[in-house]
Amino acid sequence: MNTPPLQNAVRCHACGADNYQLAKQCWMCHSPLGATKKPEPEIIYLAEIVDESHRKMRPSEWIFFGISMLIVVMLTFIGIGIAIDDASMLIPYFIVVCPALLVTLVRVLRKQVIGGVRVGWGERLALFLLSGLVTVSVIVVLIAAAVIALFFACIAALGGLCGPTP
Repeated sequence: MNTPPLQNAVRCHACGADNYQLAKQCWMCHSPLGATKKPEPEIIYLAEIVDESHRKMRPSEWIFFGISMLIVVMLTFIGIGIAIDDASMLIPYFIVVCPALLVTLVRVLRKQVIGGVRVGWGERLALFLLSGLVTVSVIVVLIAAAVIALFFACIAALGGLCGPTP
């Protein structure tokens, strides 16, 4: 956001943020603007009270982990089925699946720390596999929806469920 600098701004000595001229406290670090030294820690901020460093993974990360594992298993079974049925279809299958898995791999490699705890290779691999599973499950759901839509289109083309009406 490109905002013009404040005119007659008071610069905070603790953090260097620009504040309005009539402000008594810094908007960023809450230190008094008229003081020449850093204030004593009299105020306990909410961030100091709520310490979440003991939590390894948030619930949303566990859900993502579970979904990704399911997707990897589904991708494996689908790949095996495609290889058994028609091996020439493996190339389009990998064209669809590999980009999503590569994006997930990059995300996993970047996210080496979760909740302040270093993540090992096992968790990274599991996260990668789960992301692949999510990708495959979305594809499977879309294909299932297309098959159901085709079924209803065929029923409608044949004149409904009970045949043509007189």
